[in-house]
Amino acid sequence: MTANKKQHQVLWIVLGSLLGVIILIAGVIGGKYYMDKQRARELYQHGFRLYEEQIATYLKEHYSGIKKIEFSPIFIRRGGMSNANIVPVIYDEYGHREILGDSGKLDGMRSYGLSNGIELDFDGATGKKIIVLDDNDKKDLEVQDYDHLPDKAKWDSEIYIDENILKLVKQGHLKGIKKDSKGSPNARTVYNLEIKEGEYWKWH
Repeated sequence: MTANKKQHQVLWIVLGSLLGVIILIAGVIGGKYYMDKQRARELYQHGFRLYEEQIATYLKEHYSGIKKIEFSPIFIRRGGMSNANIVPVIYDEYGHREILGDSGKLDGMRSYGLSNGIELDFDGATGKKIIVLDDNDKKDLEVQDYDHLPDKAKWDSEIYIDENILKLVKQGHLKGIKKDSKGSPNARTVYNLEIKEGEYWKWH
């Protein structure tokens, strides 16, 4: 009986140690997953903040008649962050509110997100953030070292936005907005860095 009791004690010690190792490994894996997810969130929020500022700056500096500019949450698809999009919205002085991009009112309008104006990644060797926006010539411009949009990332012309607004005005969806040098310096801008699962084209 004494030998059996000792064997049981040894077995429980071994099982307890094994369970402790499993819990420790699970904790390490879970902690790494949490940290990786947090790093990804910070990257996306930093990158899209600069992208939203790039869009808003162009609108405020090159279009008059805009009262307000706002943005949707950063929409990602369920299960990952490999696809992310935002929806810019503009208001005119007459109370009209219109989405830039695929609103269902116009055909062939571009979306605003990964592979459409912004690229996000981590450097495989250093782990450093990589945030790339299109510059004025549609060339890649790294901006990860900036908290606010640098002058070199400002657009003098943006054909997709110009075409989108022109069609919205011509069809009567927006009123009093036109491209000119006066701009809309007093337009209110509301940035949105919430990350949300869902389809961006369903947001209105």
